[in-house]
Amino acid sequence: MKEEYFLVYNYSAGLCEIPRNITLLIHKDLSFEIKLVWYKYPVPKRLYSIYKSNLIPENIIETINEINETEQIELQELYSTFNGKYVPEDVSHSSIYFNHNGETYSVNMSSYLMGEKLFISNQEKTVLKLHDLLNEWKDKLYEAITEIHK
Repeated sequence: MKEEYFLVYNYSAGLCEIPRNITLLIHKDLSFEIKLVWYKYPVPKRLYSIYKSNLIPENIIETINEINETEQIELQELYSTFNGKYVPEDVSHSSIYFNHNGETYSVNMSSYLMGEKLFISNQEKTVLKLHDLLNEWKDKLYEAITEIHK
């Protein structure tokens, strides 16, 4: 991950009414850009939208500051309670990557595979909180950006 970013959040929608990929990049100066790849009927090809701003919701800034104030972060490799052999092929999933003290951390999540009860430490709970806030915010950004094109 580039050093200029604090965080990269990527979301890929599974089977849904509008397939889409969303990448949210938060720079160290707390500006951000969101990149959308989406579809809109009757347009037969992918649509691309990029939006840049320095207006990040305060609750996300507070959570980023909580992570920045943590001296050391320890995350598990996998947060899953799934014991099966096969998973559905087209499941929505998201990934969060963030830089902290010169290291890049990542957590990959899926509504199908994720076990929220596995986030035990305060650090893990803060990362989960950040993920949930980003997930909520990306939905609002997506709706606002696509509304422009109706």
